[in-house]
Amino acid sequence: MAELHDNLAGLRGLYQDLSAITDSPFPSIERLRVELETHIHDFRKLLDKPPKANDSRQKVLSGRNNVGKIMVEDVEYEINQDFQQGTLQLADALNLNELDAAMMFLAAQEDSQVLDRPPVITAIMRFHERRHFLLECLRLIFRESYAFQREVTQCTMQNALAYILEIKDSPLRNASEFARKGLKSMEDIEKWLSLLGDQVQKASIVGEEGDRDIMEAIEYQRQSLQQQHESLGAILFYMFKGTYTSQEDFRVLITQLKKLERFDGLLMHYLPVTIASFVQHGSMEGNVSQKEARDLNSVITTGKDGLTWKLPAFHAAIIALWLSVYSGYYFDDAPNPGVDLEKEADERTKLFMTALDDGALDFMLAVCSCVNSEEWADPARSELVALLLRESVISLPEANSCALYMKELLMENFEVFVELCVANMPDAVRKLKSEEDTQRLEQITALRDGLTTNVHRGLVEARTHLESLLMVISFAFERRQEAAQEFWADPDGNLYGFLQWASKRQTVPRVSAFCEMLCSISEGEENAAAAYRFLSEEDKFMGSKLKRSTTMNWTQMFAELKLYAGRVTAEKSTTSNTPQGMMRSRKPEPVDMSEPESPVMLTCYLRLMGHLCKQNGAIREWMLQNESFKVVETLLTLCKGPIPTHLRATTFAALSALVTDKTSAHGNEMWNSIDQYLSGALVPVQSNSKPPSPQQMVWHEQQTLQKIGESFDQSNAFILLINTLIMPASDLAGNNLALPFPEILGATYRMPGIEPYVDFVLGHALSRKVQDLNEYQSRRLTYNCLEFVVTSLKSFSEDLVAVLSQPSLAESSPAASVLFGYVRLHAFARVMEWLFNEDVLKALFATSQQDIAEVAQAPSDSVLVLTLLRSIEVMNLIMDLQSTYFNVVKPLVKAHAGPNITNVANSSLASFEDSVLNNLTLVPALCLYCGTGHEQLTVTSMALLEKLTSSRKLNKMSSPELLKWQSSNKIVEVLSSEVDVDSVSRSLVSQMDPDPRELEYGAEAAGYVIRESLLALLNSCLSMITDRPTVAHLLLGFSCVGNILDIPSEGLFANQMSLLHAIVGFLQRYPDYIGGSIISWTVHLKRMAFEVLKHLWSSKLATYFTLGEMRAQGFLMSMFAEQPIVGPDTAWNGLSIASKDFWYCDATSALAEFLLYRSHLFAYAATEIRSAAKIGSPTLQTDVLSTLLGNSILGNGDSINNPSVFDLFDFADLDVGREIAMPKLALLDQIAVDACAKEEGDSLILYSVTEVEELIKIRRQELSASGPFRPQDEEQFLVEAKNLKMFLLATNQSRQIQRNRYLALRSWAELITTIIACSVIDDTSRPTFILHAIQMVLPKIEKAIENDSPEAIELARLAETLVGKLASDISTIPASRSGDVIDEKLHQLFQVSSRGITLATGNVELREILYSICSLYITRITSSDETHDGLRRHSQQVVKASGPGLIETICDDAYTGQETCRAAALLLLNCLAILDSRTDCILAEAISQSNYLSLFLDAVRSLPLELRNAEAADTIVLLAYYESLLALLQQLCQTKNGAISVLKSGLFESVRDSQLFAADPDIGIGIDNPDALRKYYDLLLSVIRVIVSAVFSRGTHNEQIKAQTVTFIAENRPCMVGVFKRFAKIGGSAPSDHQGTLCELVKSFMALVAATEYLNVCIPCIPSLGHVSLTLA
Repeated sequence: MAELHDNLAGLRGLYQDLSAITDSPFPSIERLRVELETHIHDFRKLLDKPPKANDSRQKVLSGRNNVGKIMVEDVEYEINQDFQQGTLQLADALNLNELDAAMMFLAAQEDSQVLDRPPVITAIMRFHERRHFLLECLRLIFRESYAFQREVTQCTMQNALAYILEIKDSPLRNASEFARKGLKSMEDIEKWLSLLGDQVQKASIVGEEGDRDIMEAIEYQRQSLQQQHESLGAILFYMFKGTYTSQEDFRVLITQLKKLERFDGLLMHYLPVTIASFVQHGSMEGNVSQKEARDLNSVITTGKDGLTWKLPAFHAAIIALWLSVYSGYYFDDAPNPGVDLEKEADERTKLFMTALDDGALDFMLAVCSCVNSEEWADPARSELVALLLRESVISLPEANSCALYMKELLMENFEVFVELCVANMPDAVRKLKSEEDTQRLEQITALRDGLTTNVHRGLVEARTHLESLLMVISFAFERRQEAAQEFWADPDGNLYGFLQWASKRQTVPRVSAFCEMLCSISEGEENAAAAYRFLSEEDKFMGSKLKRSTTMNWTQMFAELKLYAGRVTAEKSTTSNTPQGMMRSRKPEPVDMSEPESPVMLTCYLRLMGHLCKQNGAIREWMLQNESFKVVETLLTLCKGPIPTHLRATTFAALSALVTDKTSAHGNEMWNSIDQYLSGALVPVQSNSKPPSPQQMVWHEQQTLQKIGESFDQSNAFILLINTLIMPASDLAGNNLALPFPEILGATYRMPGIEPYVDFVLGHALSRKVQDLNEYQSRRLTYNCLEFVVTSLKSFSEDLVAVLSQPSLAESSPAASVLFGYVRLHAFARVMEWLFNEDVLKALFATSQQDIAEVAQAPSDSVLVLTLLRSIEVMNLIMDLQSTYFNVVKPLVKAHAGPNITNVANSSLASFEDSVLNNLTLVPALCLYCGTGHEQLTVTSMALLEKLTSSRKLNKMSSPELLKWQSSNKIVEVLSSEVDVDSVSRSLVSQMDPDPRELEYGAEAAGYVIRESLLALLNSCLSMITDRPTVAHLLLGFSCVGNILDIPSEGLFANQMSLLHAIVGFLQRYPDYIGGSIISWTVHLKRMAFEVLKHLWSSKLATYFTLGEMRAQGFLMSMFAEQPIVGPDTAWNGLSIASKDFWYCDATSALAEFLLYRSHLFAYAATEIRSAAKIGSPTLQTDVLSTLLGNSILGNGDSINNPSVFDLFDFADLDVGREIAMPKLALLDQIAVDACAKEEGDSLILYSVTEVEELIKIRRQELSASGPFRPQDEEQFLVEAKNLKMFLLATNQSRQIQRNRYLALRSWAELITTIIACSVIDDTSRPTFILHAIQMVLPKIEKAIENDSPEAIELARLAETLVGKLASDISTIPASRSGDVIDEKLHQLFQVSSRGITLATGNVELREILYSICSLYITRITSSDETHDGLRRHSQQVVKASGPGLIETICDDAYTGQETCRAAALLLLNCLAILDSRTDCILAEAISQSNYLSLFLDAVRSLPLELRNAEAADTIVLLAYYESLLALLQQLCQTKNGAISVLKSGLFESVRDSQLFAADPDIGIGIDNPDALRKYYDLLLSVIRVIVSAVFSRGTHNEQIKAQTVTFIAENRPCMVGVFKRFAKIGGSAPSDHQGTLCELVKSFMALVAATEYLNVCIPCIPSLGHVSLTLA
């Protein structure tokens, strides 16, 4: 079955490559050749479909006990009865051999899950899909075989066709047989479609039309068969166009044409091949003689075979087409003896005219109209076609979807007909005009004689063959600029002569058709210029006495427009400008025009003028500057009169064309003219009327807009005009401060601005107040209204407002003036105000929710899809801009609102989300739109979903009183209940399957764009809400029960086909290393996908399911295996870090994304280790650890090498610490760049380049206002602006890279820590692993500390963990060479940490960690007596070499540092004291010299007071600090030098001043602690141990010390006696937990007493104490 899947996938890939040949500058020829060779056999057998056979049927049904057997690909399968029935059902449906059906049915078992269809339906779809791809590929191969402009490709395709048609070394008759097979296949498809139609009727009769599967299968087959028929028609066209066919094939084709019974889309597929066969076998261009052509002529015109044509009109069209081609023999060839050429010419002309009378041109016109029935086309053309076909027997067929290539083939072949008809049938063409002119003259005469009163009779009864021909030309040459150039290339040619002839003495219908034709052949700048010259030619030949030329020209058109503009306004000259007069003029009287068709004629002229203006800027400029015909004034004057609505709409369209690509000057002039027209201020030059008052102008404006809004065509055209005018002017591109209209527009009678226009578009048109609209009109009008909204919102510079509204800039009066002026005049404020109007919101939400089936079937450029797209785009913009509107714009506008401002009736919505809460069905609708196959709609829907699903307001908890099984999230609840989420996800899953061909198109590929939008949606949703189910969870395949995630027992997730599985698979397959370079857009996508998984495994909701699925797919191993090792020479988007251009291009994005991607990978690995440890699976832990150490274990027990966790520390060696120098600025030195710096989270500060650009523009205006700008100043300004922006971009990227490297390093350090703490690494390997880690981080720590980098803390913390683990395993490490290496590295780490302590003066957290590292190391080397003797001396030397600064820093933290840092510092001092006691004993003196020893003793002096004043919560920490401090003093006193220093610093004085021993031993000192007395005893013991150590270290023989000790004992004798009593239980017993401390106190007191001989009498033994030893332990 894999062969079938691979075959279909290969065909799909071949089709993509063939389709991309015209778009790709460098098609992959080698890949094409391989693909073509692979499918040669498939192409040969394409038209051979093995039918059903009884023996095959019996093989499928054979077997015992309802179990049969079939052999597929040499594998025998047992099949049950269900499989047999499904196979037979499939064979019957496709009329296919049963064994082939069994193979397809077997392959469909798996595909049915992908397509979510039953296997039979799936097999039918796959069968037709394969045939369609084969046919389309073959069509494209034929097409490219004629593409002479691509020689290499053409040669490849011709060679492939030689093999496919088997004519490489064989006769051409093989190609002929293939052509006949193609014709037979088209006939079979027609019969098949007829059967399907019968099945539909049968289903409706028996009631099966509700069976979704049956109807879907029938509809799918119908559409696919029509497409296959279309493809076959194109293939046969190319075959008959070339030399692949014979005359006999031609006759077979004609025979088949005669059998056609219906005028439908299938018949149209025959027209290209028919015309091509005529040219090949009936003209001089072909390979037949005149005699043979004459024989074929009789076949077509008389039908010797006795068959009659089923469709007479089609036969007439065939005759007309044939005669146009065949007649060429008698113009170019030598005369044939015995042939009366003149007689035959007359016969051909008569036959041609008879064919026309029988409907030949009507038939062609109907075909052209059917395939060109575009929604966006001007309805005037379709109305004209309907008029021309009104009396015809031809009825327009149903509009079937016609492929673009078929439409192009049809029009190309109609072009051939037109050219040959004009060249070969001149007499017939001339007759068309003469006969029609005679008929029209007779009708006009009859009208004048009063024979009829029907003024439209001439339009109905007169023959219109010439008009039909002109319309066929119009269709044939539309959007085909190169073909249209044939009309203009040769002024002496047939086509140009035809134009001149057709333009003379025109009737109104002919004017319409001629204008349509002229529009089609004047597309493109060059063709439009040629049409302009054509219309200008007659001007110079017109005499001054001639009132009207007989040929269409500019002067005639302008004169007609001016004439009728004067006539329609003449009746209004007596009407006053008062509101009453204006009211009376709203119902105009009929205007006396010479011809009733005048409005139609004017409409044609205006459409032609508008078309030419759109195509050519020089023509626009000529019209606008034409003083003899003031086009804008004339057209607006025409609009003022009582003219038909369609004429006024066309006038607006012409005005819109005049401002195509407008300059600011032209745009402002048009705005002023339109405003004058609306307000009634547009007064003709000859008029002497009094100008209206402001009140009258406001009233007139309202009435005129109301009149425009009465009909669809006027409203739509006027909005299109406004849309064109609000587009930014071409000469002000990029200047966001510039408005698209004059700042004083309407200032003479109202507040300046375009608010009336906004109110018309949104308050009238969008709010559905135009009456009697059908669905199409409603959509068109809505689309244009939404286009206005989108343009208005997108043109608003939010960055400019954000910059100018900052407090630092808002205080300056110029900035405030600029801000207010911009906000007040720009359409943004008024548009946003309307967008929160209830009627507008209702229309917006109604537009955004369409029938999903209709949307999926509609083309991407249809009115339905584009209107839907614009509605969603508007919602996106509202979500983006509402904060700026509510917080900045709205308050500013309200504060400065004028008295005449009309307020919009707004609802009390505080945000757009409030309206969404009332329309939550929008969310499932958006999800469904993502699967319609329209790229832009999908991306835009995902963008809006991203905003909605991450909105806190929309995702807040519902009522806590809901049942447990109900979701607390309304969006989740609506989505899960309204739609089948799996059906939504299924299309998203397919988007995550990357096609390798996408890589050739980069980030512009459609699949990439959709994939990026999808991942952004998932990440945004998951990051916003972490503790509850979200829309993202549903799309990923989970289900939710209340606030708990679950996996459905059936569905995509259960079948390993969910979006989650697709993302995992995507990460495993998608490359990030292409062409020797890491590419930014690929690694960006992988980072986003990894981020989705990170959100899932980091959440308690989904971590169990996510890790399980990732583990099942071997995710960790595959991720580590694919990781590239990077270094200084690694290319990032083609550049290495050392390149000077690296920091100024998108190569930095590649590095930034890569580092973040690595960070996620390390985080996942750490999570896997912790999860494996929690599960307690030794096998899983071993597998994970093996992968991390570089040797992954496969499922079969084999192992493969992959980069280890240490190899992937490669990024730490990259030199990314780049400081970008600020450029020198002179003109831009006053720009507040720092005001544009934004914190992006985690202390990452980036510059907003867009805001800086706005400041640069403002600065440019300020410089211009201060004086003229010299050219050299302009050049300098541009250079400075460019340098500044490059600096900001490079700085941003540098900071982003450093931040991402820190994140990667932190994750790596966490991974190493997790491995040590949680993995099953054995005791013998652990030291080696730790050593390796220390070797990796050691040089990085030193550099990070020197650079004061945040990485230093993470590296130091890791080093602390490593050293701590070594310290705990010290007993298990054998004395060996490896142990020496460890000690060496630890000593280096100690050196680095010691230096780092003095360098990290401003980093308390780092110093604390370094203190801990040093403490652990010193503890390690001082724990044994002899092993580390050398290390102790070296370490002491390190302390000495560090100078007094090290000790002072440590002491300072120990005395005044933060709590944890103070403790760490004291601990280090203790360790240093131990080291000092085993070396040269200099520490105490050093501390004393720094004066900190006295400060420490001062701390002892204030000890009781501090404890009494401390809060209960702080007591424990304070006691721990004092315990540590006293332990330090005790350790210092262990040496003689230390004791001397401590005593000299005032030990006894500090103790005396503290009054610690003066307290009652039974009470203590009032510590706020439940165990206060014991704490007191602990403090006494710590203090007295310091004294004992000092006394005995200094020596009891010293009289001074002895005296001080005696004094101490004497002063504190009550305390000592009290302790003795408590210990001896005299006066009551102490708690049992006090006994140990009391015992030690008694021992210490007795030691002092004995040493100083304080009592001369023998001390009696205390029974419970026993003998007191006077030797210190």
